[in-house]
Formats: sequence, structure tokens, C-alpha cells
Amino acid sequence: MSREPYHFFISPFLSVTRHSYKKALSLGQDHRAKLMANQVDPEIAGMFTSFDPVFQSYLNADINLNSVLGNYKGKTQTVEELFDLMNSEKLPYWEGQIFYYYPKGTPTATALFPQNKKPFQSGTYEQRIEAIKVLGDKCALDASLNAVSVNILAFYVQIESARLLQQSQGEGAAETMRTLRETARVVMCQEMYGNMGILMHKHRDNPETVGNYFDMEILRTPLDKIIKLVISGYGIKTIKTDINPGDLQGVKVKNTSTAASGAVLVIYTANSENEGSNGRGILLNPGDEIEIDEATFSPVLPFFLVQSQSESEGSLEVRGL
Repeated sequence: MSREPYHFFISPFLSVTRHSYKKALSLGQDHRAKLMANQVDPEIAGMFTSFDPVFQSYLNADINLNSVLGNYKGKTQTVEELFDLMNSEKLPYWEGQIFYYYPKGTPTATALFPQNKKPFQSGTYEQRIEAIKVLGDKCALDASLNAVSVNILAFYVQIESARLLQQSQGEGAAETMRTLRETARVVMCQEMYGNMGILMHKHRDNPETVGNYFDMEILRTPLDKIIKLVISGYGIKTIKTDINPGDLQGVKVKNTSTAASGAVLVIYTANSENEGSNGRGILLNPGDEIEIDEATFSPVLPFFLVQSQSESEGSLEVRGL
């Protein structure tokens, strides 16, 4: 008979951010800032050193995706800048970590760097980026190199998303970048879960201290919170008020109306709770499920609403808000 996993074996970081990339970013930013502020402690300094590149990978994957979608107007790191960073900082760090366990010239070190630095410093962008991924994947197979593999693969996500941003603004690139962002979210959440374990051991005599390193308000959010609404024929319902730009990005919405009802719904933002869609927003047929791209609303207004476009009653589910 199967049993539910013990709750300590379920990562709260993965659970509460599953349907909200905004929560993932907030959790990562908060944890990074709290580690940075406590680096006088050597253990915390080590945790910051390991966590920061993983967080930066997620941050850049999120920024690059939103740049493609038109939701981010700031400057993004170019592939060229990231290659410079790799050559000056990342590659020496990776070599140092790997050669610590497997000195240069040993069979294992040679298998990991068969051409020394050449694959990382010559060839096309695609070849050099693939070399990063190959090294990270190989290191992930060795328990001694697990920590450096996380660092390598986090940087791979960062530079691959930057390459996609420079190459294309098309939907194909956006879909690939969504996948990269999701990969980065999972890795970042795994690192936070690992850090929680380290902190639980460090503060085992005073467990509440662990909460000082995380945004507990987000972690206490009910898991997989779902907003469920029933909308009468041609009616308007408020999904959420006090919406700010960024709040809706990545939120998942599904028209759960039955096919028989034929209830077509439109989601949109407005300046008041009673304002109609007036041709704006995103149209959802029964069974349609989407991840919101805020650029569709442009501008994002304070009230997030749903309106029925049919005589029959409809229903809606919203996740990650």
C-alpha cells in the first residue's frame, strides 16, 4: 500500500512556487539577501557562495523570458559578457573544484577536460555553450562533484537563455526560455531546501532561527492555492484587486466550464470592478488553459476580472496568484 511522503521530505520551496514564478523570485531574492547580510559566519558565507550563482541563473532566465515577451525593458547580459565572465571567473572556479578531487592529468580529470579549455573558448556559440552543459552533466554523475555541477548547469541555463534572447524574438524562443526558467526554478528551490537542512542542523538547539533566512510569509502560503469562480451568464466577477505590473505574469488560468455549457469567458484588467471587457483581454473557450503573458493586457490595471460572453453559467480556476 502506498503512503504519502513524510512532510519533511517534501520541499516547501518547490511546492509554493509551482504555479508562481513571482513567488520563486521573491523567495530567492529574500534568501540571498539574508545570506549576504550574515556572511561574517563562515558557514553562511559558504552557503551564499553556492547559492548566488544559482539565484543569478534563475533571475536572468526570468528577465530574458520577459524581455522576449516585452515585459522587461532593462538591460540584459549579453552572451559575450557571459563568456567573458566564464573565462575570467567561472572556468577557473570549476577547474579548481574538479582538480581538488581529481588532480589535472589523472584519468577522471582528463575525461572531464579532454581538450583542456579549448571547447569553452573556441568554436561557435552553440558549441561552446554545449560544452558547458556536457561538463555539468558529467559532474552530476559524480557525488564528489555534485556541488560544482549545480554551479555549472546554473550558468548553462543563464547563458543559453541569453543566447536565445539575442537570436530570436519568436514564440519558439519564448517556449524554450520558459523551459529554461522552469529548470532554473527547480535548481534554485533545491538549493534553498538544501540550505534549510544545513541551517536546521546548525540551529538544532533553536529551530526558530532557521526562519530568519527565509520569507516565511510565502512559505506559509497554502500549497497549490486555487481560486475557483462561478460566473453567471454575461456576468462579471472579480478575481483579484490591487493588481500591480508583474503580479499576473505566469499565472495559470483555466476555463473549467463544461463543453455542453459552451460558456466562453474573457479575463482582463480594468479600472473598476464593474467595468466590462470591451474587446480587451484573453478569450477562453471551455477547457482552455493558459499561462498569462502580461503583455496581452498592456497596460496592467488594478482590477483582474472575468466576464462571461455567453448566456450559460461558466466556471474558472486560477493558480499562482
